[in-house]
Parts: sequence; structure tokens; C-alpha cells
Amino acid sequence: MGDKMNISRKLVSILLLSACSKLIAKDHRNVELLSQISSNNWEGTELGVAVEGNYAYVMLVGVGIKVVNIRQPRFPRETGEFQFDGSLFDLAVEGNRCYIAGGVLGLIIVDVSDPTRPQEIGRTREAGSVRGVAVNGDTAYVAAGQSVVALVTSDPQNIYRLRSWQSPSFAMNIALSGNYAYVAAREGGLEVFDITTMNPPRPVATIDPQGETRDVTVLGNSLFLAESEAVSRVDISDPLHPRRTASNAFPSDEVTLGRNTLFAVPLEARNVRVYDIANGLDSLAQLSHGAKGIAVRGPIACSAVLNSGLLIEDVSDPAQATELGRIGYYLRFTSVVASGNIIFTTNSSFRLSIYDVSDPANPAPIAFDNPGSYASWSEDL
Repeated sequence: MGDKMNISRKLVSILLLSACSKLIAKDHRNVELLSQISSNNWEGTELGVAVEGNYAYVMLVGVGIKVVNIRQPRFPRETGEFQFDGSLFDLAVEGNRCYIAGGVLGLIIVDVSDPTRPQEIGRTREAGSVRGVAVNGDTAYVAAGQSVVALVTSDPQNIYRLRSWQSPSFAMNIALSGNYAYVAAREGGLEVFDITTMNPPRPVATIDPQGETRDVTVLGNSLFLAESEAVSRVDISDPLHPRRTASNAFPSDEVTLGRNTLFAVPLEARNVRVYDIANGLDSLAQLSHGAKGIAVRGPIACSAVLNSGLLIEDVSDPAQATELGRIGYYLRFTSVVASGNIIFTTNSSFRLSIYDVSDPANPAPIAFDNPGSYASWSEDL
């Protein structure tokens, strides 16, 4: 991926700023983030997000992985990037390692011990085309089409196959619990594998799908499925005899656990649905946006919102979710610069826009320039 040229427009920015000099910054912190992040770096389509500790890891097609510090959710800050031009299907973070399901490029391992400089430390095509990944210690379990493969990653430079199992359908995503791997297998529904042995090399149990089974997550003796026709809850207290105990009609692509809640990412252009899972699977609320992926830690949810970057919300009350911050607020913008409470932006049509953000919840447009004026400018006003 080639570096993009950044054209200096200091003089233009200073002149425009002086024209708006009567506007005084009331809370400079609320715009400081925008002066640090150029959405040149956020071109692409968000696919998903994972959270580990104080960092969110966002997948962007054609870009790679963005590392965002969310220690202060109101002021998220991009700290680093791992550039990756290939396909991105899934992401798992374990300690200081980020495991990427890279399709035909296989499994890629990135060291994120230094969030400012993520570095690839290993890659393997041993499992074939990888669509999903779950990690337990030094072993990565990958969903790879018509197989599920256990890969030992203790030495990232010498990854090797430990075991493999055959999926009668198409393994898309995978979750681990105890001695079992639970696989979302599209038309094959839910497939359960005993990961302590290769005998048998096929699923030890299955559940028929409602449409296509696309994602799976586990909590104790319960398992939750994202399916193209519904969100489902499955009792796995006996892994050899799983049974569906609840279902809610909602075409979904991904499911993520919160505090006694389940967040379902829509398969279609709908808003994220939230369910109460304390006892069953009761519809609780819906967020005000859709998403391509969501990660929840305690009361904080990080959503990869199509064309709107990474949205960070307080979801302690899902019915009254509160936006705390964003990264890549306008994904289609090519540059964002701030000074005080004035924001300058250019978009992919090279249109210059100026906003007053003294009230961060209601940014007010001040002026617009004709298309074709400026590509971008330096951020050191």
C-alpha cells in the first residue's frame, strides 16, 4: 500500500481560521482528537472490532488493522496500524498478539505489545483459507472452509498443525469452551467438535440452522447463534446433545456478549439489536445505528459503523445508549484538522468544509468551498 501524498495548505487554513477568530474554544479536548486523526488513514470498509484491555482493534478492508486507545472512551486515540492488503474475515486478540483470519493468505499473527508499532511475527497457510479464529493459550483453532484446524503458535516462525477435523458444510466462525469447539457452519448449522481427539474426525453433534448459521459465541452452559433468519440460544450443558431453547426472528451476522446482554449485528441494513439473556433471550432495546462488528467490555461498546468509523458508547442502559467518542467520524473524508473549536475537513470530492464544534453534540457548519479545491493539508497549524 503506497503512502498518500499530503499537500500542505497551511496558509489557506490560517486565513480561514482568522476569518472565524471570534469563535472561542469552550472545550478544546473535544476537538483535539480530530486534529490528531486524519481520515485518509480510515479509507476502507469496517469489518469488525475486537477489544483487549485498553485497546480496540478495528479491521478495515484494504487498510489492515487500526489500533485505538480507548482508556478514556470520550477521547479515543489511534495509536498504530498494521497494513494488510489482503482479505480480512475475523480477528482474535490474546495477550500481546493479534490473530487475523486472512482468507487464502491463511493465519497471520501480529505482535501488538507496542501499540504504536504493530509487527507481523508469523504467518501460515497450513490450514488453507481461514475464515474464523479462536485462541486458547498457544493454540489457535481456525475455521477453514470444510475443515477445523488446531495450530500450535508458541513459535510464530514455526507454526504447525496439531489436529484437524472435517466440517461437512462450510466452517465460518468458531468459539471454544472446555474440550469442545463450536462452529458456525452456514447451511450446516452448528457443528460441535471434541478438540481433545481426532476420533472421530467429524462433528460429535450438530443443530440444524435457521437459514444460515454465521456466528457463534459461548457463555457458560449457553451458546448464542447469529443466523440469517434469527438469533438463537442453545443449551450446551451436555455438549453431545445441544438443544435450542430460544429464538428471536432477527436476520443477524454477528453476536457479542455484554453484561447479561447479547448484541446482535444485523445481516441487513438494520440497527443493532440488544437482548436480555439473564434467563432467556428477550428483546431489550435496539441501538440507533447498524454496524459491521461490535465489541463490548463492561459498560463500553465499540462498534465498527459502516462509513462512520469506530463508535464508542456507554451501554450500561442499552435503551439509552450514550455516544462517548468516535474515530474516523466521517469515513469518506480525506482529511480532518482542528484548531480550538474550529474543524476543517476535505472529503473524497475535495470539498472543503468548516465546522464550529464548541457544542460537540451539535457541530455547526460555517462555510463550504467548491469541489476540486484542496486534497488535504498538513495538520501542524
